[in-house]
Amino acid sequence: MSTGLKKHQPEIRFSGNLVTPDEIDAYTVYTVVCPAVVNASVGTAVGTSTQARAIGFASGSRFLDYPRNLRVVVSVASGSTKGGTLAVVGKDQFGQAISENLAVAVAADGGTTEGTKVFMEVTAGTFTFGTANAGNGTCEVGCGIVGTTALFGLPVKLGAAADIRRYNWTANNVSVPVGTIGADQYDLTLHAVKAWKTMAGTEAFQVWVKSTYNAEYDAHNLTYV
Repeated sequence: MSTGLKKHQPEIRFSGNLVTPDEIDAYTVYTVVCPAVVNASVGTAVGTSTQARAIGFASGSRFLDYPRNLRVVVSVASGSTKGGTLAVVGKDQFGQAISENLAVAVAADGGTTEGTKVFMEVTAGTFTFGTANAGNGTCEVGCGIVGTTALFGLPVKLGAAADIRRYNWTANNVSVPVGTIGADQYDLTLHAVKAWKTMAGTEAFQVWVKSTYNAEYDAHNLTYV
């Protein structure tokens, strides 16, 4: 038996009409296991005051282990001051081009900041060191790990908070009930869930989503093959 909406409803294929998630009775189960917590899991740059340095990527590190937000850590020798701004470009979990600037305040012994966008891939990045003490500092680019600022992009788009039907967290092989799914567990704009707690690399979680997202007015969906 032949199946498929495009076969039996050819106007979907030829007219540009799209079947959207809210029209499909389907669940997506998304699982994350032991997400990376290494500061330099994406790349590094070394420089001194006012220098702009391209991020050096390790082999394969341009693609994050999961679609996530970025984390920038600036470190220096004890007693020195360093900071600066990372300008990064890449793609989100749906393949759309995005960019972000992440500022780390110039401070003694450096500092840390976490981004607010979800990257599936980082294609290029430059860290500009702020005015500070002489001597080199190191910028390490990794993934967000801190509590509910850590974002994980879902492979489907959310239409409402109620689309998240189940969220289960495990730490050190012990299941931790998340309880009621509140606003600190998701981001509707980024179609992402947030970490339940700061991560050490031994965590895992699973999210069940039944998307009600209506793509009718989403300009991204007007580009198709």
